[in-house]
Amino acid sequence: MQTLVTVTLGLLLLVSGSARAQGLVLPLPPQDQQNITAQLGPGVVGTALPSSPIGDPSVFFPLQEKSQQYQVVAGPNAGTVQTLGLWKTRRPGGRMAWRFQLTPTLNGFMRETPQGDIIMAALTDSGEGVVVVTTPANPFVPKGMQPGETRTYSQQVSVNYLDDPSDQKYSGSINGTYTYVGRLQSFCTRRGYGRDDSGGGCNSFLAVQHR
Repeated sequence: MQTLVTVTLGLLLLVSGSARAQGLVLPLPPQDQQNITAQLGPGVVGTALPSSPIGDPSVFFPLQEKSQQYQVVAGPNAGTVQTLGLWKTRRPGGRMAWRFQLTPTLNGFMRETPQGDIIMAALTDSGEGVVVVTTPANPFVPKGMQPGETRTYSQQVSVNYLDDPSDQKYSGSINGTYTYVGRLQSFCTRRGYGRDDSGGGCNSFLAVQHR
């Protein structure tokens, strides 16, 4: 089954007004557009914009401590507003690592590689009481990726209980693809969709897709 990360990450990988990409225009496939509309509602995602290679992942996902409110539009918590954030975590030797709240109970742990990629190596789910570790780490914003490019990856996955990490709930391997779908216009009709302080318009976002 395909998981459209555009729906979840598209709200996160917002491009600031200073990051005006020029390049290839990649129209969003109709099925993907339908999936986004079903989750976010009509009129949130607009037309495809010129896309360029990802030269600096921090433009799309700044590694800065910040919290933001999001309106939940689907699932059991639909209609609620959640405050989620990105926070520094302590590492020896002055190395930087980050804890990113995907939901109130789901946290991703990420870092920037020496090559400039932003990766997520582990997830904790306090609701289920487990930690999920993938080797190699999940690509989050890969540096140097070209518009329309698809990368394949194979990972080992380990799911362990938080109260006893030696107790393994699941282990196995997965194969997947990661595609740079393009850059899309977005409109701020709901809280948390990149709305600026003046309550005005929106920015664009980078769309990526896992399968």
